Amino acid sequence: MTGKTLEQRLDAAGAYSTVRLDLLARHLKERRGLASLRAVAGEIDVSPATLGRVESGNEPDLQTFAKLCRWLNQDPRIYLGLVRVSPEGKVLR
Repeated sequence: MTGKTLEQRLDAAGAYSTVRLDLLARHLKERRGLASLRAVAGEIDVSPATLGRVESGNEPDLQTFAKLCRWLNQDPRIYLGLVRVSPEGKVLR
């Protein structure tokens, strides 16, 4: 591993425009609503600390990222900058 973040590796490769950790965090917070971190983390099968970190904008590992996308019922490409999204986070066709 290079010690760089996912975003830095993708930018260096010139492959993707932007990794949208902000959008992932926003979608998680919106979907979680008033439910506790502990309850939702158990539903997703991640630790509450991990969920809290990702909601704060930190980069998840690949396995966690996959679990979060499944729980959100979202295409991972949205957060990887592979599809265009509106400022509200909706996929633009």
